[in-house]
Amino acid sequence: MKYIYASWFVLFCCYGTCIGQPVIEWQKCFGGTWAEDGTSIYETPDGGFVIAGEARSQDGDVSGVHANAPFGTSQNPDFWIIKIDSLGNLQWQKCLGGTEFDEPSCIKATPDGGYIVGGYTLSNDGDVTGFHPGGWDFWLLKLDSYGNLEWQKCYGGSGSENLRDLLITEDDGILLLGDATSTDYDVHGLHGLADIWLVKTDNAGNLLWQKCYGGSGTDVGYSIKQTADGGFIIAGETSSADGDMTLNNGSSDYCLLKIDSVGNLLWQKSYGGSRADWATNVIQDFSRGYILSGGTFSNDSDVSGNHGNADFWVIRTDSIGNLDWQKCFGGSSDDRACALIKANDGNFITIGPSISIDGNVNGNRGLNCWLVKFDASGNIIWNNCYGGHSTQAPRSIIQHTDGGLAFAAIAYGNDGDVTGNHSPGFGDMWIVKLTNGIFSSISKPEILSSKLIFPNPVHNSMSISLSTNECISIYNELGEIIQPIYFSTCVIGKNELDVSALLPGVYFIRIGDEIKKFIKE
Repeated sequence: MKYIYASWFVLFCCYGTCIGQPVIEWQKCFGGTWAEDGTSIYETPDGGFVIAGEARSQDGDVSGVHANAPFGTSQNPDFWIIKIDSLGNLQWQKCLGGTEFDEPSCIKATPDGGYIVGGYTLSNDGDVTGFHPGGWDFWLLKLDSYGNLEWQKCYGGSGSENLRDLLITEDDGILLLGDATSTDYDVHGLHGLADIWLVKTDNAGNLLWQKCYGGSGTDVGYSIKQTADGGFIIAGETSSADGDMTLNNGSSDYCLLKIDSVGNLLWQKSYGGSRADWATNVIQDFSRGYILSGGTFSNDSDVSGNHGNADFWVIRTDSIGNLDWQKCFGGSSDDRACALIKANDGNFITIGPSISIDGNVNGNRGLNCWLVKFDASGNIIWNNCYGGHSTQAPRSIIQHTDGGLAFAAIAYGNDGDVTGNHSPGFGDMWIVKLTNGIFSSISKPEILSSKLIFPNPVHNSMSISLSTNECISIYNELGEIIQPIYFSTCVIGKNELDVSALLPGVYFIRIGDEIKKFIKE
C-alpha cells in the first residue's frame, strides 16, 4: 500500500511539472525595409506552413511588389504569400496585387494541392481584373502549390466590400464572408449602412448566389464554419435591432447567425452590453453548441467580469444560440481576441494582442501576442504572452500535427522573443512555432537512440539502459500518463517495460528530465 501511495504522489508531482504552457520552438521574421504583416497561417502536407500576409518592401525576403512608391512615402501593399518548411526556412514567396491597396484575410488549402486566398482590393491593374470602381472589392485568388496564380475574381459593387473569412464547402464550393455597403453589381438586398455579406461560388470562382444579412445599422461578418447538419454558422458584430437582427444592447453586439446550405436564415442571436462588443470567431462544439471569442468594452447586460478596458470575451451557447456562459479574460488595459481554435485535447485556445500586465495576463513585456487556453466551461488552463517590448499583433493560429501551435503576427523591434527583424520601425511578418505544452518545461521530444531504448519502434516490451536511478513515465500525444503501472523508479542497468497493452501509435517517455518519442507498432 505504501508503494501505491508513493507511486501516485510521484506521478502527480511529475505530471504537474510536465503539463504547462507551450514555449517557443522557433520564431522567424520575414520582410524587408518596409512593413510586412502575417494575417493567416495554414499547415501544408509536408509539415511546413503557407502564410498569407501583406508586403510593401522591394528587398530582403520580398520581391515583386506591384506598387513602387519612393521610400518615406505611402506604400500600398500586395498580398504576400510565403511557403516555409517545418523549421521556418523560406522556400518560396509571391507578391500578388496591383498598384493600389491589396490586403489578404485568409488562406486555405484546396483539394488539388493548391491554395485559395481571400481578401480585399482597391486595384484594377497588375494581377487584378474585374474590379468594381468605388470602394473595396472582395478579391479571391486560386494558386497552385508553388503560389502561381491560376485565376482571380473580384466581387462587389460601387460601395465597399471587405472579405473577412472564407470556407471551402463540402460540395467543393467556396463561401466568402465579410461586409457590404453597395446596392448594385454583385450586391443585392442591403438592409442598412453595412450588411453581413455572404457569397457562394463554385470551385472556379463563378458566383452562384449571395445574401445580405442585417438591419438599419452596421453589421459585419468575421467568421464562418460549416455545421454538422450541412448548414453554416456565422459570427460577427451588429449595431442593428431590426431587419434580420433581433436585439441590440447598445453600440455593437456579438451576433450569431445560423443559415441553411443555401443561405436561408434559420435564426439569429445577439449578445453584449452597452458598449462595443464584436465576435471575431466561432467554433461548433458538437456536444453542446457554439463557442465564440472576440472583444468587449462592456461590463453590463450579458457581459460581466471585465477587468478594465477591452477584454477577450468568450461565450458558449447551446445549439440554438441561447447563452450558456460567458467569461472575460484580460487586465486593466486593452486585450482583444483575434483567433480561436479547438485543440486536439478538446479544450480551446484563443489569441490576440494584449497590453495588460495584470488580471489574467501573464508575462506581458509591452504589446504582446497573448494566448489563452481554456476548457469547455471557460476555466483558464494556462495563458502566456509572446513578443518583445514593441508591438506584436497576432492574427491567426493553428495547431500543428505534432501537437504544437503556430501563429502569424506582425512584430516590431529585436528584443524579447523577437530576433531577425528586417525593419524594426515598420515591422515584419512574424511566424512563431510553439512546442506542445506538455513538454514546455523540458527538452524537445526526439527519437531515442538504440543505446538508450530498444527496439524503436517497439512491439510488446521496451528495454531501457540507465546509468543512474531515474523516474520514468509514459505519455500519449495529449500529455496524459497512460497508467500508473508504467511509473516507477528504475534501477541502474537494463530495465524491461511491458508495453503490450499500448495501442499502436506515437508515445513519449520521460526519463528523468528528458522526454523522448517512440513508436508502438
